[in-house]
Amino acid sequence: MSVLITAANSAQAYRLKGILHIDEPVLLGDFQPIPDLMLKNGAILKTPDPQSPSFAHQMLALCLDKGINMLFPLRKEELLPLAEARVLFIEFDVQIILPATQQMEGHFTPVEGSLVVLNRSEVIGGDMDAAIAHQLTDGAFLIGKTGEYQIFTAD
Repeated sequence: MSVLITAANSAQAYRLKGILHIDEPVLLGDFQPIPDLMLKNGAILKTPDPQSPSFAHQMLALCLDKGINMLFPLRKEELLPLAEARVLFIEFDVQIILPATQQMEGHFTPVEGSLVVLNRSEVIGGDMDAAIAHQLTDGAFLIGKTGEYQIFTAD
């Protein structure tokens, strides 16, 4: 099985990939234009456009076709459709590492802090000390020194 991080055209995707403590292969993908060479050699996957009405189903199909069991969406427009489809992904043993919808509200304001990645309240990347004081469960977050946090996205 493998892991997929979206927003492959961004520095944030590579930053996230660099801090993960995961033994599985990490793939990068993006729906934005990607050079053909990167697609042909398999360095980056083409992901579905989040504006599509069937985006969540297309993303699930991609995950199943590529043997992806963990998905890190980093584009803001991907977050809500995937959060709403979380149960569907769980039925197929694909984890979406994304906060609950209610934890997303109001947490996109830029914060200077440590990058922390949580899966089921367990730190799988980044600074464990920064994560301890929060009631966060799943997702990638920038956690500030005074307790504020921001959902880590590419845009």
